[in-house]
Amino acid sequence: MTTPLRVFFDTFVEPGSTILICEPTFPMYRYYAENLRRAHFRPALRQRNGIPLADVVAALRKKPRVVFIANPNNPTGTPVPKEELLRILKAATHTAVVMDEAYGEFSGFSAMPWNLQNPQLFVAKTFFESRRACSLRLGAVDRL
Repeated sequence: MTTPLRVFFDTFVEPGSTILICEPTFPMYRYYAENLRRAHFRPALRQRNGIPLADVVAALRKKPRVVFIANPNNPTGTPVPKEELLRILKAATHTAVVMDEAYGEFSGFSAMPWNLQNPQLFVAKTFFESRRACSLRLGAVDRL
C-alpha cells in the first residue's frame, strides 16, 4: 500500500536530490530516500531531543529539495515549538517543508492553517495513530 509520504517522494523528490532530516526521527524518511535511490541525506542530529535550529537553517541555505519534520517527533515525542517552525519556513525559500503530523493530536498544534501563507509547506496527517485504527492505513497530504 502506498503511503502519503511515498506519494510525496514519488511526486517531488527527483533522483540525486538532497533531503534534510533531524535524527533520530521516523525511519521511513531515510528508507524511502535510500531504497528509491532518490536522495542524499543531510542529517542533523537532535540536541536534547529538539531540532538543532541553527544547523537546520544553515543547511536550508544549500537548498535541499525537502526537509521532513515530524511534529511531535517520532520516536522522542518532542514537539517543535511554533517559533522554530516559523524560522524554518522563513529559511526554506527553495525547499519543500513536509510537516508530518501523524501524532499531531498529541501536540495541541497543527501547521495546516499556515499553508495559505507558506506555499512550500506540505502537511501530512494520518488517522492511524490518534484514532486507534491500527489496521486502517489512511492518510492525506494537503495540497497534493
